[in-house]
Amino acid sequence: MITISIVSHGQASLTANLLSHLVLFRKDIESVIVIKNIPEDDSFDQYKDKLPLVVISNKSVLGFGANHNQAFKLCKTRFFCIMNPDISLIENPFPILKANCLDSDTAVTAPIVLNKNNVIENSARYFPTLRSLLTKFRQGNDNYPIDNKKIVYPDWVAGMFLFFKADAYKNLSGFDEFFFLYYEDVDICTRAWRSGYKIKLCTEVKVIHDARKSSHKEFKFLKWHVVSLFRYFLKYQFRLPIKKIL
Repeated sequence: MITISIVSHGQASLTANLLSHLVLFRKDIESVIVIKNIPEDDSFDQYKDKLPLVVISNKSVLGFGANHNQAFKLCKTRFFCIMNPDISLIENPFPILKANCLDSDTAVTAPIVLNKNNVIENSARYFPTLRSLLTKFRQGNDNYPIDNKKIVYPDWVAGMFLFFKADAYKNLSGFDEFFFLYYEDVDICTRAWRSGYKIKLCTEVKVIHDARKSSHKEFKFLKWHVVSLFRYFLKYQFRLPIKKIL
């Protein structure tokens, strides 16, 4: 069974839409934890009779990692799944993700992420370096190659949908709350590889992401993005190169 963690930051309508999809796959779900990061309406409370729903209202705003770490404290299942409210499910993603997360050396599995136009988003990527950032700035693409494989081992997978083995999440001490927003996913995947775990992209599973692209539109999000990137470089890139263990 699975514990699902969703953080809503004034995204009640998106959260309600995601919950309506999760109802269809109720048999796989032990608990759905929704954290209201800011005060908002209760439009998703209607799902309390349809899902094992736990709603937490924060007294103060927390970062991405801190919120999901808070949810994990309530996790009593073998698997812990993180979803953004702007995810929509095409079909049941859990059986394949779960089957590929059973190996003792696997920390997290993730699906292919499509945008609303059915185009693959760059949710599986190489670890960032100064050189790769310059390349991305020029070319606008740092996607990890899939090459028609069922399972791919990217450097890291983006945090809009992460399916963790709960024991691995616990062993990694969850997300590093030093990152308030952005690069928490890069960091935990970095630590996973360095700890001997694998990161898997399951290309047979697909979800839709209605991306907000906040860092492209609002200065405060852009600032958080840049600050988190700088913190990541301070933590890793100015030390030994990141190596995967395969």
